[in-house]
Amino acid sequence: MMQLFDLKCCLGSESNETMQMHDDTMELTVSFRIRTARGQPVSAEEALVMLAEGNARYVGGRPLRVTNPVVLRTALAEQGQNPLAVVVGCADSCCPIETAFDAQAGDIFVLRNAGNSCPCGDGSIVGSVEYAAGALGTRLLVVMGHTKCGAMVSASKLVVGPDTPPETSAQCRSVLEQYLSDLTPAAKEAASQLDASASVEEVAAEAIRINVFRTIRLLLECSATLREKVRNGGFEMHGAIYDIETGEIKFLGQHPSLEMLLNLDKFLGQHPSLETLLNLDIDIPHKESAESLGAASTSTGSSPK
Repeated sequence: MMQLFDLKCCLGSESNETMQMHDDTMELTVSFRIRTARGQPVSAEEALVMLAEGNARYVGGRPLRVTNPVVLRTALAEQGQNPLAVVVGCADSCCPIETAFDAQAGDIFVLRNAGNSCPCGDGSIVGSVEYAAGALGTRLLVVMGHTKCGAMVSASKLVVGPDTPPETSAQCRSVLEQYLSDLTPAAKEAASQLDASASVEEVAAEAIRINVFRTIRLLLECSATLREKVRNGGFEMHGAIYDIETGEIKFLGQHPSLEMLLNLDKFLGQHPSLETLLNLDIDIPHKESAESLGAASTSTGSSPK
């Protein structure tokens, strides 16, 4: 059982009945859950509910704030961590992950970089997720993009901007330029799904969503360990987008082509013509299932478009 601690918290007064107390807070004692390694892991379904509830508190201006964090720190230091979720988020300072979920220390295992990505199977991201899913027993991963993502806007400019730079060799690029180049597949897919007249901002908005699922896909492609855990039902990987203006988090669900991703070796063995498509780092269209792609390959004798 998860241990319960009576901690004094502050709850912002935002209801209609107490609007005259908008600048005040009311103190109350609550049974506050501190997640430590002595507790049982939370299921992916329950973790999603807890994250959504925390975001609702944040958006509503009623976050729970521990006024005496000593007990919290001591419990985590002595008993170890047991996070309810892994969140791969953007490094943008406008996206405070723990704050957006109204989470406390020990609640979320956070990984961040520009564009909430996993370029070239970044070992630090893949290995950290494997550690959380294995050693810590965490059963949910959320890849969370956000509106007006600067990294995805920059990547979109490389694809459809009026001053699209000429192709340069990897040796001539800065680390940042190479990183942004690695984000362009999502922008290219977004551009292909929109009208040719779509602006950079419109392409970037769609690319943000696509990039969330692309990161999930790369994690699964790069890690047999994660594929096995998801396949066995012990781990789920969901997408989400944080609105930097409203603070609301929209959950997108699991990858639309999850079944194919979990059976890459078997599927490619049956349909080798798809291997080139995957190696080109182009996402299979979300609306097409693995079965329909295989049927297309068989009937036409060529790779699906």
